[in-house]
Amino acid sequence: VGEVLTARALSSAEVNTLIVRDFEFFEKNFSHGLVIKESELAYDGKGVFVFLPEEFEKLRTLTHRLNETGHPWYLEERIPFQKELALVFSRSKNGEFVHYPLAQFESEQGICSTVFVEGSNSGLMAELEKQAVAIARDLSLKLNWCGTAAIEFFFSEQNGLMINEFA
Repeated sequence: VGEVLTARALSSAEVNTLIVRDFEFFEKNFSHGLVIKESELAYDGKGVFVFLPEEFEKLRTLTHRLNETGHPWYLEERIPFQKELALVFSRSKNGEFVHYPLAQFESEQGICSTVFVEGSNSGLMAELEKQAVAIARDLSLKLNWCGTAAIEFFFSEQNGLMINEFA
């Protein structure tokens, strides 16, 4: 459902060169900040570093340390959002599709601390659940994917539902 955005991935060394050379690039292109994730053992807030625009100077130290490990790392735009949501669903080989109610969760320092599931979602959550189900169904169909999975979403009034993670 909707448009899939793709971009050329920069290597860790290319990003590090940009960081060292051109902070204006980050201030202009990452106005909400950025997130750096290590490629190994980065989950639930571990190995994940969030930088607001006024903290970009700290990037030099971190990226230098990450490059010394020899492991790749990832740079993402920080996305401001009002809700963090997840939909768990299953799709069979013959196309049957079922899902649990859309869940909302809260995190403390990037680690999930509370999960809310209303059972029978209503109001805004019901509308978001309809959209999340349509996205999950469409994605699993286009990927010809079968099994059980979860899609994690960010929601903001400005941007609507945005896929953050597929697991």
